[in-house]
Amino acid sequence: MDAEFIDDGHTIDLISIAMVAEDGREYYAQSVEFNHRNASPWVRENVFPGLLSCPYQRDTHLVTTPYSLEVALQLHGPRGANLSRGQCTSEQRKSDPGNFLIESISERDCPWRNRVQIANELVNFCNPEQYGKPEFWTYYGSYDHVALAQLYGPMIGLPPGWPMYTMDIKQWCVQLGDPQLPEQTSAMEHNALNDARWNKVAWEFLRDLEATRPAGNQDLAKKILYAMEISEKFLPPELPDAPGINVVQSLMNSIANLCNQQVGTARTQHNK
Repeated sequence: MDAEFIDDGHTIDLISIAMVAEDGREYYAQSVEFNHRNASPWVRENVFPGLLSCPYQRDTHLVTTPYSLEVALQLHGPRGANLSRGQCTSEQRKSDPGNFLIESISERDCPWRNRVQIANELVNFCNPEQYGKPEFWTYYGSYDHVALAQLYGPMIGLPPGWPMYTMDIKQWCVQLGDPQLPEQTSAMEHNALNDARWNKVAWEFLRDLEATRPAGNQDLAKKILYAMEISEKFLPPELPDAPGINVVQSLMNSIANLCNQQVGTARTQHNK
């Protein structure tokens, strides 16, 4: 999972959200309800250019300028008494030929949704009865989890069968020794769908890496690393030449070599 959002230190305003399932299914949507005027310069420069325009709209393929984003939000956002607008309908397009095409210019669907539409579609995408209990994984995903959960109100409002937490790929990576993750090959980072696709690649890489490690090696390595940190911090400088310290250092070098071999094995298996 990946979400893009506007964060001001007090609120997390969802811009877009994507999920890529283990079975290959994908979901992507852009909210029409975020306040783009509150976006930081970083969000304007890195996130807004990755938003997709409606393929029925008489506009560019990407929301590349503040003006085109403003137009997209006006056309798909709440208007008058119709507070539930989001994804455009055929009736709306037919009634507004000045702003909409009747036929799509691509195979894509309109990406814009209101928050209720996103919430309902994600319930269907993650239906526990059909696909099993979901397990959400993000990369540095604390705020992504909040952006997802707030679609359903307070924490107790999460759909039945959904976990009240999200697993973090970076945390898992650190637990496995912080190996270098596969590079993200997409030219457009900070598009939620591209990032969610990379999250799946990173998750699969770490899964393969963990599978190569014998049970118990991970905990042993952590204990030895901790012991080395303590020894380097508190022992006098003349002690590293002592035989006992040399033995520990030799053991640590062996563990490091073993970990590097396992990372290499995992990369080979992942790339097959």
